[in-house]
Amino acid sequence: MSPAEAFATRAHAGQLDKGGRPYIEHPARVAARARQIAERLEYPSHVADGCEAAGWLHDTIEDTGTTQEDLHAAEFPGAVVRAVQLLSRPAGVPYAGFIQAIIDSGDVVALLVKLADVEDNTNPARPSTATLPRSLHARYGSAKYSLRNAIRLGGREPLHAGQW
Repeated sequence: MSPAEAFATRAHAGQLDKGGRPYIEHPARVAARARQIAERLEYPSHVADGCEAAGWLHDTIEDTGTTQEDLHAAEFPGAVVRAVQLLSRPAGVPYAGFIQAIIDSGDVVALLVKLADVEDNTNPARPSTATLPRSLHARYGSAKYSLRNAIRLGGREPLHAGQW
C-alpha cells in the first residue's frame, strides 16, 4: 500500500458514498484513472506518480479534517500537496470558478486528477450516478470539456474519452 493510499484510507475511514459503498473506493478509482491518463498522454513517470498520489488524497482536505499542514507533515511531495490544495473547493466558491482556478493554475497533476474525478463522478457504471440531477450532469459535462481543452492546450493529445 502506498503512503497516499494508506493516508487516504485512514482519513476516509467510515465514510460512505451516496450509493452506500465505502467512500475510499472513489479515491482509488480516481488515482488509477489519473495515472492511466498521465501514462497514455506520455507524461514523465514522476507526473504519473504525482497523479496517483494526488488522486488518492484529492478529497482529504475538502471532506475530512485533514489540512495542508497534515499532508506536509506526512512528507508528501510539495507538488502533490499543491495539487490536493487546488483540488479542494473552498466554501462559497462557485463550481465553475473552482474549475477555472484549477485550469488557470496550469498544474498538470491537478488538471489530470480533476478530469479523472469528474469522469468517475459521471461514470454510468456507478449506481450513485443514476440519481444525479441533470444540473450536475451538465455541470460535470462542462467541466470535462474545459479540463480536456486545458490539457490539449498544454500540448497533450488525444483528448476524447474513448481513447482514454
